Amino acid sequence: FYPHNKERQEIECMDIAYDQEYVYTGSDDGCSYLWPKEGGTPLLKYFECSGSVRKVAVSKKYFAAACTDRAVRLYKKLSAEPVCILKHVEKDIREVRISQDEEKLFSGSADGSISCFNIPSGELIYHRQIHTHWIWSMCLMYGDRVLVTGSRDGTVAFSSTDTGEILAQLYNLSDKADFLITCPPDKDRGFPSGMFYTTNTDLVQVLTWNKEKRTQEILNADDKRRETYLNKFNLKNLIITRLKNNGRFFSLTEKYNRNRMLLNKVDHPTLPLMLK
Repeated sequence: FYPHNKERQEIECMDIAYDQEYVYTGSDDGCSYLWPKEGGTPLLKYFECSGSVRKVAVSKKYFAAACTDRAVRLYKKLSAEPVCILKHVEKDIREVRISQDEEKLFSGSADGSISCFNIPSGELIYHRQIHTHWIWSMCLMYGDRVLVTGSRDGTVAFSSTDTGEILAQLYNLSDKADFLITCPPDKDRGFPSGMFYTTNTDLVQVLTWNKEKRTQEILNADDKRRETYLNKFNLKNLIITRLKNNGRFFSLTEKYNRNRMLLNKVDHPTLPLMLK
């Protein structure tokens, strides 16, 4: 057991982390501790604050705690020496992660936004609105190039850790027992409307826009224009490639656009519409 004995403030707040030697906790009593694995009595007390501790994270050198008083607190893991306090606009900080090189710290808030801080300087690198509701959890993947966030709004977002730009979003369609992945518009790479992938295209609504009349039309399921649109933009491989490696994604899309331009010049009735 790793008991927290101060008065509890928000009963839903509690988190724990561990490494090969110790256990690290944060609780709704506003306290964070370092413990021996067998529990009992804490070895170090990192801090006590007026808010609650939602989440904690550890790296080789650091211990970080996301709190409900607009702050992420960062300490040296084995000495409890304060490093910095990173202040947020949003009061309720729901998640925190430290990059493997220990240069950046990422946090997620109750308003659905993420923040990226420079650890050595404590400066804010960027702040981005990613979700429409609070962030439940976050992790770093692909060599810390992609930040993954899960939210109460029913989506999982994949963002670039360098800029905070959304690379793709996964929508949990619980009432349909299905999912939808989308990528934002990419005009430079020939995808002005973005791209998407779903196993059930019946979930996708395709509209046309009449510039002269300024009206929209929902295309019927048997409309050839709808089929052509789905064949062109329902691109699982390109979306997954973009998540894994942006450079490879660029080379694939450039090849796709080049081949499409060549095919458009060929008037041949046997060519599939999706290739043109």
